[in-house]
Amino acid sequence: MVNMLPKRPHHTIASRGLAIAGCAIFLLTRSLVALGQATPTPPTVGIAFAPTAIASGGASQMQITLGNANAVAAALTQTLVDSLPAGMTIAAAGAGGSCTTTAVGAQAGSGAVTYAADSTIPAGGCTITVSVTARSTSPKTDYTNTIAPGALQTTLGANAAGASATLTVQQTVVVPNVVGMTQTQAAAALQAAGLIVGTVSHVPGPAGIPYNSIFSQAPAAGSSITSGSAVSINISTGPGNATNPNNPLTSVPGFINPQQLSVAQAFERVCNELQTPGVTLTAGQQNLLANCTAIIGSHGGGVDPSGMQDTLNAISGKQSTAQQRTGVQFSGTQFTNIGARLAQLRQGVDGFSFAGLDLGLPGANGFGDFVAMLKDLTGFKGVKSLIGGGGGDDDSSIGQSRWGFFLNGTLRRGSQDTSIDETGFDFRSNGVTAGLDYRLRDDLVLGLAYGHSNGNTIFIDGSGRLDSRGNSISLYGTYYRDALYVDAIGSFGHISYDSLRTTSYSIDTNSASTPTNCVNGQCATDMTGSTGARQLAFATNVGYGFHYKGLTFGPDGSLDYTRVDVNSYAENDSSDSGMGLIFGKQTGESLQLKAGGHLSYAINTRFAVILPEARAHYVHEFKDDQRAVTVHFADDPGVNNSNSGPISNFVIFTDRPDRGFFDWAAGVSAQFPFGLSAYVDYDAIAGEGNIRTHQLAFGLRLQRLTN
Repeated sequence: MVNMLPKRPHHTIASRGLAIAGCAIFLLTRSLVALGQATPTPPTVGIAFAPTAIASGGASQMQITLGNANAVAAALTQTLVDSLPAGMTIAAAGAGGSCTTTAVGAQAGSGAVTYAADSTIPAGGCTITVSVTARSTSPKTDYTNTIAPGALQTTLGANAAGASATLTVQQTVVVPNVVGMTQTQAAAALQAAGLIVGTVSHVPGPAGIPYNSIFSQAPAAGSSITSGSAVSINISTGPGNATNPNNPLTSVPGFINPQQLSVAQAFERVCNELQTPGVTLTAGQQNLLANCTAIIGSHGGGVDPSGMQDTLNAISGKQSTAQQRTGVQFSGTQFTNIGARLAQLRQGVDGFSFAGLDLGLPGANGFGDFVAMLKDLTGFKGVKSLIGGGGGDDDSSIGQSRWGFFLNGTLRRGSQDTSIDETGFDFRSNGVTAGLDYRLRDDLVLGLAYGHSNGNTIFIDGSGRLDSRGNSISLYGTYYRDALYVDAIGSFGHISYDSLRTTSYSIDTNSASTPTNCVNGQCATDMTGSTGARQLAFATNVGYGFHYKGLTFGPDGSLDYTRVDVNSYAENDSSDSGMGLIFGKQTGESLQLKAGGHLSYAINTRFAVILPEARAHYVHEFKDDQRAVTVHFADDPGVNNSNSGPISNFVIFTDRPDRGFFDWAAGVSAQFPFGLSAYVDYDAIAGEGNIRTHQLAFGLRLQRLTN
């Protein structure tokens, strides 16, 4: 039988077959769903990167997770497209994972990953893994990949929630060399390179590496690592003798001289404070920190004890203690000049007197002894017989005024050796005193004097000088009867000081920091300063003279008190080296008891009466105790903090005094006709420890004769 139905094309039959098969799958899926559960669970999407951070141009595995919580497979009804963020691409063609990999589209260099339509997601889900890459031109760039809600369409529904993940791409940097730097410097260098400080270890370092300097790092300099990575450093603690890294000088047993401990502790404190993060430093503070770093780097942990001692001496400013001694010297000058005048007054000398360079002690210039001898040998009743008479001399036809005027001068020279507390120096001072007095009666005279002194102190180690100028007003008087006399002097004055201090020391040329005041390991800075002082002084002198023909001898003693109050002052650090200091107020006191005697002999010649003489005294010092001066750095960050105040306070000390010593003198004077006299005198101190004082006096005196 012939089939009369028209023939259909084969492709139509095939298409209908696929459609029928699809319908069958769909009906089967729905039937199975209907059998297993009433409502299917929509699929889910997840994204993850491993690793989450890569170097620029590196690769990370991106995993897309397609979740299916149903008991049956889900078929995609449209292609899933994951468009990668701009700048992120597929690193290598092909995909991995548990999904149908042949349905995954992932071409090298492409900016998208696809999963074809009709592909299935098995029950329990599956994963797609591809390799992606990206680059960064900044220290760090974040790439966020997102699949939106509804992007995954399947026969069981669409994903209700989106998914996203971030890949951090870090710029590749070269590790800088931080060996030889301090931790602060290294942190700044690493930060500038896009890196951070990792593990920090404080351990003994090799020779030649300064204290607190880095001697090794990991990774090594020149390595290429991702930005933001950590670099570990090892910091030298010197020979390893410091027990506390915050106190690299004072925690080394036996390293710091006890007298310098205060200076070293202050130096450590201010160094630590200046390194506080986030603090803005002035130019002077930056240099102070640089000096701190260099000095501690050179000596921290116990390196070069003698060099450390020299450095602490240089920065301590202990030269300022000479100011107190200058004040005592100036008061002694006025005592000497006025004392010489009192000796003249006891012998009836009035009118005008110029005593040249009289360096003797009060009442000890030999003039009084000379007049006494002249009286014994010639029959004159004192110098008044030669130059103008006096009260009580009825036989004299020459008048005498009760008013008197004098002008005396003094020169002093001396030196002090260097000690652990004070810097050695050579000193010289000159003084002149002018006075006006009135004779109330024959045995009592009162007067008023003005004194001016100037001196300079040169420190023998080349660390500077101190120039001083003093002015004073004094009240004085003498009472005498027969061979007994009593003198009294009271003085008040002001002293001006100008100082030049040179701070000089050495640092390790490998130091991590080079201050602006240092060149090739040698550091030097000149600081100047000016201040003033008040001076208060009192002196009494008691003596008695015995006469036997041309010989005069007898005991004498005095009690001298001097107080000097030096004002606080700040040094001028014009170069902003940070090494300038501020000195607190200073107070010095001296109370000396002198007991001894004098001896002279008058020799009468045709042209003059010659009087050789000698004196000696034991001197006991009751006060002049060892004194402490408070000092701190001018660029101390706490100077202007009213709550805490300076944190670099330290003290410097004067030498302990010698309680007992001697002074002695020898000289010769001559009295010529017509009121002319001349003398030369040498005075010295013996047994006063490391202090030596020598005085040489010579002068002329001319008295005016009146009828």
